[in-house]
Amino acid sequence: MREYQILRRLADRADVLLRVATQFLDTDAAGAEHMAGLGIDVAVYPTAGEPAPGVPARVWRQRSPGLRADVETMLRSGVIDLVHVEGYYMTQHLPPQRTVPLVLTEENVEYLLDRRWQEVHGPEPTGARWQDTQALERNAWHGATVCTAVSADDANHMAEASPGLDVRLTPNGADHLGPVLAERRPRTVPDDERPTVGFIGNYSYPPSRDAAHELLDQVWPRVHALVPRARLLLAGAALTPALRRSAEEQAGVELLGEVPDVATVLDRVDVFAAPLRVGGGVKVKVLEAAVRGCPIVTTPVGAQGLDEDLRAAMTVTDNHEEAAESMAALLDDSAHRARVSKELLLAAAALPTWDAAADRLWAVWGEAIATGEER
Repeated sequence: MREYQILRRLADRADVLLRVATQFLDTDAAGAEHMAGLGIDVAVYPTAGEPAPGVPARVWRQRSPGLRADVETMLRSGVIDLVHVEGYYMTQHLPPQRTVPLVLTEENVEYLLDRRWQEVHGPEPTGARWQDTQALERNAWHGATVCTAVSADDANHMAEASPGLDVRLTPNGADHLGPVLAERRPRTVPDDERPTVGFIGNYSYPPSRDAAHELLDQVWPRVHALVPRARLLLAGAALTPALRRSAEEQAGVELLGEVPDVATVLDRVDVFAAPLRVGGGVKVKVLEAAVRGCPIVTTPVGAQGLDEDLRAAMTVTDNHEEAAESMAALLDDSAHRARVSKELLLAAAALPTWDAAADRLWAVWGEAIATGEER
C-alpha cells in the first residue's frame, strides 16, 4: 500500500522502473497491471529461495534470481539515476559494486521485530537469531547513500545504533481512506445494534496472525463475559484454518474475510482492537482506525511510532484483563465512546497526507542524487 500511494504521486515526476519479488505471483501480477496503468514500468518475479542454516527467513524468502539479473542489466544500461529499496533484505538483489546512489527505506527495524518475535515464540526453525538479522541489516544501512524510516522511533534508533548513518524520516500518509473526519459518522450495522469490536489484518503476515490469535484466545473471551451481547468482526485476507477454528470456538465472532473497503468495516465497529505483540514502524491498521474516529485498544507495540497526542487518545496496555475491561467500558457507554472518538480525530488531524509523504521522499531522492554526483 505504501509503495502504491507514493509511486502513483511520483510517476509524473520521474521514469519509475518498479521491480518486485513475490511469493504470491498471481496476486501481485494483477496489481502490477494497475501500476502499469499509472505509467510505471513494472515487472514481477517469483521468489526461489530455500531455507538455509542461520539465514533469516525474511532474506531467503525474498531471494529472486530473475529480479537480480534484471536489476544488474538495468544498472549496466546506464539509464538508472538512483535505486530505491524497501527493506534491507531486498539489497541482496544489487551487485556488490554500483555507480548510482542507493536510498534504503526501512518500514521496520527488522532486527528489533525479530528480537521481539523470538522472545515470544523462540528462534526460527533454521536457527537464525535476531543478531543475524542485526548484522545483515546494519551492513545494508552502511551500504546505502541515505537511509529512511517511516517512524521517528525507528529513525532515532537507527541513528543511535549506527553513529554517522545518514537517516531521514519519510513517514506514511494517513489519508487513503479520505480526509480525517470532523466527527465520527453514525455507526452503520445492517442487522442489529449489538456493540461491536473489530480487527483487520493480512493474516499471511505473522505479527497480524499472532495478534488475531491473541485477541481470539486471550482477550475476546474476557470481553464477551463482560458484555455478552457484544460481537467481534474479524476482517482481512488469508485467514488460516487455525484462525477459523479459534473463531468458531468462541461465541459472538463473525469472520468477514477479505473486504473491498476497510472504511466500511471500521464504520461498523465501536472499538478497534489491536493486541499486537510483535511489530515495528507504524501500524497502518491503527492509523486507519484513528482517522475514522474509531476508539482503539492496543498494546505498546501497536502504538509504536505514533506521536504523544495520538497515543494519549488510545487505551494502551499489554494486560489482557485491562484490555478487556477497557473494551467493555467503551462498548457499554456511547458517551464515553464519543469523547474518545473526538480526541482521536483531533490528534489524527496532525497526521501527514500521502502527498506530503511523497514530497518528503522526492526530496530525499534529489539529495541522494546530488550526493552521488559530488562523489
